[in-house]
Amino acid sequence: LYDGVESATYIAANYRTMTEAGYFEYGAAEPTGLPIYFAPIPDQYIRGAAVTPAMAITNTDTKAELVLNTDYTVAYENNASNGTGRAVVTGLGDYSAYTDARTFNILPAFAVEIPAATIRPDGTIEWDEVWVTDAETGDALAAATDYSYVVTADPANHSGRAVVTGLGGYAGATVTNEFAAKTVILVGGYTVAEEGTGVTWDSPVSLGKAITMFTAAPESYSEIWMKEGVYALTAELLWSFTAGELAIRGGFAGTELDPSERDPAARTEFYAGGSRSATSGSASRRCCDLVNTVPVTIDGVNFTCGCFGLTKTGSGKLTLVNCGMLNNYIQDGYNIAETSDPPTTFPESTRFRRPGFSESPWPDYCTHGSGLRIQAAGADIVVSNCVIAGNLGQASYGTGAAGLLVWNVKSLTVTDTLIASNGVHWSSSSAPANGHRGRGTAMWLYNAPAVFERCRIAGHWIGTCGGVDGAGNGTCNIFIHGSSGVAFRNCEIAGNMVTAGKSNADGSSAYAGNILVDMATAAATVEFDHCTVAYNFSMKSKAACALSVNRGTMVIRNSIFAHNLRGNSSSVGSDLHLLTSSAFAEVDHTLFTADATTSVSAYTPANLTIGAGVLYGDPLLATSLADINGWKDSYRFTAANLSKLVAMNLHPLSKTGYVGDYGEWTQSEDQHSPAIDSGAPSDPVGAEPEPNGGVVNLGAYGGTAEASKSDSYELAVSDVAIAFDGDYSQPTVSFTVGGSGSFTAS
Repeated sequence: LYDGVESATYIAANYRTMTEAGYFEYGAAEPTGLPIYFAPIPDQYIRGAAVTPAMAITNTDTKAELVLNTDYTVAYENNASNGTGRAVVTGLGDYSAYTDARTFNILPAFAVEIPAATIRPDGTIEWDEVWVTDAETGDALAAATDYSYVVTADPANHSGRAVVTGLGGYAGATVTNEFAAKTVILVGGYTVAEEGTGVTWDSPVSLGKAITMFTAAPESYSEIWMKEGVYALTAELLWSFTAGELAIRGGFAGTELDPSERDPAARTEFYAGGSRSATSGSASRRCCDLVNTVPVTIDGVNFTCGCFGLTKTGSGKLTLVNCGMLNNYIQDGYNIAETSDPPTTFPESTRFRRPGFSESPWPDYCTHGSGLRIQAAGADIVVSNCVIAGNLGQASYGTGAAGLLVWNVKSLTVTDTLIASNGVHWSSSSAPANGHRGRGTAMWLYNAPAVFERCRIAGHWIGTCGGVDGAGNGTCNIFIHGSSGVAFRNCEIAGNMVTAGKSNADGSSAYAGNILVDMATAAATVEFDHCTVAYNFSMKSKAACALSVNRGTMVIRNSIFAHNLRGNSSSVGSDLHLLTSSAFAEVDHTLFTADATTSVSAYTPANLTIGAGVLYGDPLLATSLADINGWKDSYRFTAANLSKLVAMNLHPLSKTGYVGDYGEWTQSEDQHSPAIDSGAPSDPVGAEPEPNGGVVNLGAYGGTAEASKSDSYELAVSDVAIAFDGDYSQPTVSFTVGGSGSFTAS
């Protein structure tokens, strides 16, 4: 109802026309009362020029559309930028009495979105990116060509503002985007003299308050930055994160505005209180228990001297970068040195000269715990550029895996990480009775689909406990167990030893392995591609010194399995042995120690497939067999040489060039490894330096910038002659090819 007027009277006086769609257009009648319908003007986009939309004006009696500049003219107002434009129509000729105006929306021709933004300590904004797209096509636009922008921060309100101005074909439009911007919380220490705001380095908060601030308002914070140094814990860190997304970063000096400004060697150490002396002590305190259902990143943090280093449950993703799980649980003496005077530097190998560890002592002494323990169904786990070392278990704690334990995750990716000297301390002259329970001193993977790339696993010792039995438990340094596939690529597994193990399922004799595979099915795969598995030692006569397979299918290619050593006699392969009829292996382009069952063997010979390109012999590695024999006695590697084992150089020797012990390029006078240029011919050479022979190398460095160089072939062409025979116009060309090396003519 129209106030004060009967509805029918109002409609009769004020309707415009009955449209072709069959409904009334209501509003004031046209000013002249002429039979004219002026259609609404659709929304317009501003694209670098004033907007001049066409008019749709119709004579409702004749249904004829009025013609611009014949029946009317139009003038535009406020049409050069986004906002509200106006079109003023003036009639001509028979319609000279007609005038009217319409407003219309002018929209920017681009849309703006800022998906994530963080306010830095200096009040500036850091964002993942500004997304600017064409409003009609959705195509991404180019900054400085199609648009410019200014972003300002409002730290107090955890927000920001982006003002985006169109350029070129998008000129004339300006978009202001108000967005949420999370704030970094700055931590001055485990405790601070006075709690600040956490917004600037001059006003930091304690670690506990930072965690409380985030959990109370996860929508307002994205990262916690911690000053470097030792955080001596007085209680376990119990972290539970169920909302938001958090990065916890350590190693800040207290001046940085961006994590990239940190000293790469600096760390924040969570020290749980275990003894740092060479005498026996105890520490029941864990470093950190993490429960997360949302993504969490931990960067630049060491977890040390607790009964556990870091434990994680919950389905949320965990990313560990530049972290250390060091020296958690040791019973007496250093785990990685035989005296109270540990080496002053970490391993010298180029790949494992880690920022934050290269100039630091080996992990010190303390007690009770494993390094990294993850039991997190549905979680994705990423470990990059970390060190897991010096963590110890004990016989009475049967779950195993002093270094790395991962159960039932969605995925595990480990890159550029050193896993060293976990499990049993090396100070005893014989295998200690309190040695670590079997099932993987270095790591135990259970139902964990995993990829390891460019990792080194070295210096582990499994003592007296555990064994392969009906339950699938195994005395080993690496235990791969369950239904999910696992892949090792460009990895080194070396300098590990097994000196004890229980009987197998039928009780016939003791057996174990430095790597033991027991998958849920025979079809489940474990892949070794471009790996070097060498110089591992075992006293067990019924299993391989390197890789033993109880169940599953091994896919081995482009690898070196060689010089894995025994302390006693055996009739099975030292490099690879398939223990049961449920164990299979498919091997190609790989080097083993010998073409004999003492190197490679199988309980069911038909289950072992040896394909093309398999070689046998000495791989001629930079750390030689003679070096290794000098680092052990008849029964085991000696503790005095542990640091050498962890740091051994596994680059193949080359007369042309290979990477030496300290990262320098050097040459062998007279030895050239058969592993060079012996990979699968169809595989790319990748980043191998010249000369690379056009064929990828075997082993952990094959396809990488540290690949040993091919022999220097020199092609010599001489005695070139060209002769025309009779009346033939095509000549006969003859020449002599000489020099060194082999060549293919095509």
